[in-house]
Amino acid sequence: PAPKALLEQLLELAQRDNIVLLQEQTEQLSASNPQYKRFTHSILTLTQQFQTEELETLLHQYLQHVSSKEPTGVE
Repeated sequence: PAPKALLEQLLELAQRDNIVLLQEQTEQLSASNPQYKRFTHSILTLTQQFQTEELETLLHQYLQHVSSKEPTGVE
């Protein structure tokens, strides 16, 4: 998935129902980072269907996944 900061930004847009900006940012991410193609396709599909609740759920899942891989600082 995308970096945590970007996921948080996309989640905020979804929570505000700002579909247009969410689509724009996701399309920019897809164009500039082909490795996120699968991720961005999922997001864009939901934005095109105005499925904001599903978007929020998906973005929360990605955030949990990214957060679980972050170092805790405990060695």
